[in-house]
Amino acid sequence: MPDTTTINAPVVITIGAGTTVYPLTDCNCAQATAESIHTRTRYATRVATSATGTGTFKYLGCFCRSHAGAPASIS
Repeated sequence: MPDTTTINAPVVITIGAGTTVYPLTDCNCAQATAESIHTRTRYATRVATSATGTGTFKYLGCFCRSHAGAPASIS
């Protein structure tokens, strides 16, 4: 993940030095957003492909959809 990113930016995966990007979706096929994932964390995925040659990385679990209303810190 870049050092700075927009909270609701869609998460995509690039392999090597390629320019093709593949979306990261969850078990319900919902697009992952930057707020859904953590840096330096491993996520179990599988690659889903179609007959037309498109693909997606599918997370085997479900992401927390929103951290809205969560406290910024606990004192």
